[in-house]
Amino acid sequence: EQASELLNDTPPSTPLVIHLFSNGGCFLLQEIEVLLSENPMLAERLKFGYQFFDSCPCYIRSAWDFDNLSQSFPNPDWPAPGRFVYALGASWSLTLWTMCTLAIHKPQCFWNSMRDSQVCMNQVYVYSTCDMLSDAAAVDRLIAYRREHYFVNANIQVHRYDDSNHCRLHVDHPYEYRGI
Repeated sequence: EQASELLNDTPPSTPLVIHLFSNGGCFLLQEIEVLLSENPMLAERLKFGYQFFDSCPCYIRSAWDFDNLSQSFPNPDWPAPGRFVYALGASWSLTLWTMCTLAIHKPQCFWNSMRDSQVCMNQVYVYSTCDMLSDAAAVDRLIAYRREHYFVNANIQVHRYDDSNHCRLHVDHPYEYRGI
């Protein structure tokens, strides 16, 4: 509602930019996309605006999801067996979380919405292989999928780092971050 009020007083060429910070922002994006269908002006502004994915989206791996498990969390400082054990532990804890919250289908629904959304053709992904909460390998696959299936002519920018923890890119790379 606030974005709609602010954009009402701007030229129609003023874009809507959504900055998503970690999965908290991405979970909200699902809800925002539903609201966009009810507000044509915001939907139109986002079509030529941007979605800025900062340390996200985080792939929520379930315990029975073995696809690409050995490539998960490609932190260059961790040996492959350590990354594999970490990914297994994360998947079991996330599975327990989804079972306790009765949201067993939430991870797949969430990832499908991140993968298949077509509300914005300009996206920026800023993430790090050292982020042990957001699996950089999953983000790599997401970007490749979106480029291949939806965004052949879209503007997808990728800023992939190998030295920052979760949600620290603005601190560890302030000059580059401001220029994105």
